[in-house]
Amino acid sequence: MGKTKLGILDGFSGKVGPVVGMNWKGKQVLRSYIGYTRHVKTQKQKRSCKHFAVMNRLVSQFRGAASIGLRQYADRNSSTVVGSFIQLNHNAVSVDMNLAVSIDYTQLKLSDGTLSDVVFGTPEFTEGCQVHVPVLDPKGNGVLDSLNDHLIVVAYCPVFEASTYDNTASRRSPEVALSTPSIWVGQTVHLFAFVQGGEGFNLEQVSPTVYIGQGKLKR
Repeated sequence: MGKTKLGILDGFSGKVGPVVGMNWKGKQVLRSYIGYTRHVKTQKQKRSCKHFAVMNRLVSQFRGAASIGLRQYADRNSSTVVGSFIQLNHNAVSVDMNLAVSIDYTQLKLSDGTLSDVVFGTPEFTEGCQVHVPVLDPKGNGVLDSLNDHLIVVAYCPVFEASTYDNTASRRSPEVALSTPSIWVGQTVHLFAFVQGGEGFNLEQVSPTVYIGQGKLKR
């Protein structure tokens, strides 16, 4: 509602119909009223926003392992670990027209490098939320490889949206034993692995990510 100070012939302040009266630099002026319009997102924008939100949650859930596996990639591309994770895993996450989210865990990349990967066997899920992953072929014959390279094995639980990893094994180890949180008992976990350099000449090096498989944890 507009208000006048000296009667109907005076200037006014506030909204009157389609105009607004205001004082600008000591003068009474009028301008057109711009109403508030609520922005309605298109379906494509909603899907894009949902995709971005899921990617941000994922990178926080894999932050520990990704900080090791993607550091070199991020530095090489003048980026950050978060930005690199989102870039490399963009196509692993999809959002349909109903905004339902699906994640292809076999395509997730927690590392990117030139070290040789390792061939793992079928994981065994034992009592006490333990996971044992046999090492079938340690490889390690590449120019930058070493038998002292660390094996980083990651377990991810979608229900609790969290991950944990073990880095105590090396290419020399016959298997990797991974302990997971007890509250994950009965839940399905996805397993990933990559190699981190274990010598002075290759400490910054990593291998590509290998998807080992999935299974249900036992009490």
